[in-house]
This record gives sequence, structure tokens and C-alpha cells, in this order.
Amino acid sequence: MYELVETISVLAILLLFIDQIRQLISHAILNGTIRRAIEKDPASLPLLIAKLEPRSRWPGSLAGWIMVVGGVAFAVAAFFENGADRDDAIQLGTVSIILGVGVLAYSWFVERATLRK
Repeated sequence: MYELVETISVLAILLLFIDQIRQLISHAILNGTIRRAIEKDPASLPLLIAKLEPRSRWPGSLAGWIMVVGGVAFAVAAFFENGADRDDAIQLGTVSIILGVGVLAYSWFVERATLRK
């Protein structure tokens, strides 16, 4: 069971790393576009800023929901295991659910703080 968890964890970390690199490239391109707009035509900057999409809270919430669903899946799968493995799988599922709920709560608080500004 732990070999499966290790494999999934490594793949998830790799996926998160690739997503962060994608976001970094996207922000660099956007930053360059805004700089060029400021240099060439500062009057068009408000139009460009108006077209920018607000940052969604989907990625943080998505990670939280994946952790919760994964924890539930581990807890359900634990019922098909024998003694010691069952306890380990239930503990793993419980920790994943707790961490997922924590990520969801953090995303919710960040969203509320952003809306107040």
C-alpha cells in the first residue's frame, strides 16, 4: 500500500512543480506585455488591466478536494485490507482528509480576505 502512496506522491509533486513552472512562464509573459504597453502607449494601460482576469481560487481548492477525496478512497480501501494494513490505511486516509480540509479552509480564508480589499 505504501509503495502505491509513494508513487502517487512523487507524481503529484512532479505535477505541482510543472504547474508552478507554467504559472511562472505565464506571469513572465504577462509582465512583459504590461511593460511594453507602458512604454509604448500608457493611455491604453487601463484597457489592458481591465481585460486581465482575476486570479481564481480553483488551484488551491482543487488540491484540497483531491486530498479529501483521496483520503476517503484510502479509508474505504482500508476495509478490504487485513489487520495492520487496515490501521495504516485508515490513518493515511484520516491524515489526508484533515490536510485537505485545512487546504480548503485556507483557500476560503484567502478568498474572503481578497474580497474585502
